[in-house]
Amino acid sequence: MRVKALAFVALVVTATTARGQGLRGTVRDSTGGQPIPGAVIVLLDSAGATLGRNITDEHGQFRL
Repeated sequence: MRVKALAFVALVVTATTARGQGLRGTVRDSTGGQPIPGAVIVLLDSAGATLGRNITDEHGQFRL
C-alpha cells in the first residue's frame, strides 16, 4: 500500500481519565480514504503531557 504522507494525530483531552475509559478509531488517508498502518497516535492532556501512545495496526486501527 502506498501512502503519500506520514500522518501524526494528536488528541487533546481536557477531562481526567477514569479507569475503564478508552479511545479507539481508524486513521485514514484524506485523499483516498485508505487506512494508514504504522501511524503514531498520541493522547495529550490539557497541559500537553502525554497520557497514552500507540501505533495503528495493519488496518489503520488504534486503541488507547
